[in-house]
Amino acid sequence: MNDILFRTDTHIFSYRTAGILVHDGKVLLQKPNDSEDFAFPGGHVAFGETNAETLVREFKEEVRESDANAIYFYWIPLDEVKNINVYPANAAELLLCLNDGVKHFVYREGE
Repeated sequence: MNDILFRTDTHIFSYRTAGILVHDGKVLLQKPNDSEDFAFPGGHVAFGETNAETLVREFKEEVRESDANAIYFYWIPLDEVKNINVYPANAAELLLCLNDGVKHFVYREGE
């Protein structure tokens, strides 16, 4: 598959999607073994793929390959998310808007 990724001399555009899965007051987050930073599961969108298709594929890939890639999954209580590093930087804010439906935002690293 070809990921939607564009490079120029000064910028990289990487089209990614992530999913927020909440169950029993806890959110599913992933974290590489060598990092203290958590993230919502997701990944690069392939050309011709919908966001929903990407999420299904990425969840399956990441769960299936988690040991090989040293990525681990954790169920974190929603009220504890504010106490850990979660990317994107506005993760805690996104969790407050769960009932508002699908959200689109642009995250610019380093800003």
